[in-house]
Amino acid sequence: AGGWSNNFGTRNVNYPDAGDVASVQSIVPDSDFQFNKAVLRVWQANNPNYSYNADLRIRVFADNNGAPGENSLGESIIHNLVNPDKNSDVTFSFNSPVSLISGKKYWLMLDVSGYGDNRGYDANFWVNAIGTGDYYSNGASGNCFGRGCFGAAESSDSYFNVPAPSGADWYMKIGME
Repeated sequence: AGGWSNNFGTRNVNYPDAGDVASVQSIVPDSDFQFNKAVLRVWQANNPNYSYNADLRIRVFADNNGAPGENSLGESIIHNLVNPDKNSDVTFSFNSPVSLISGKKYWLMLDVSGYGDNRGYDANFWVNAIGTGDYYSNGASGNCFGRGCFGAAESSDSYFNVPAPSGADWYMKIGME
């Protein structure tokens, strides 16, 4: 890890109906595989006096013309997370393994599915660790905001932007336990 992603888990004041911002990363597997764990480094990068506990969620989507598709292939939520150590890894555990096919593009989407107090959307923001070089040439990181940030059905309400910082990729580990 050499830096941090764009902010997510907030409401955008310029687009009040847009909803939460999410961090995204595309991956293209070299071979078919399954995973049920995703390890990331996240940080609640706001004033600790205004930190609200959050339900942090990671979802996996198939690609839909260069953006996350409409239906999630799997998701994991860590409930009531507040001020994790920015130098420690956080492990997301999926209830069922997520299957990926070689050569196909998939998207990992990290967002806040809810706060213990709705003021968290205005007072808090989150970032995840990234590598500042192009460590994974088949992938791209970015962000999205809108009612879901994915799928043709919601495309008019969603805004999707890839890449984020030039040449950046998520710091992550994914696999089976």
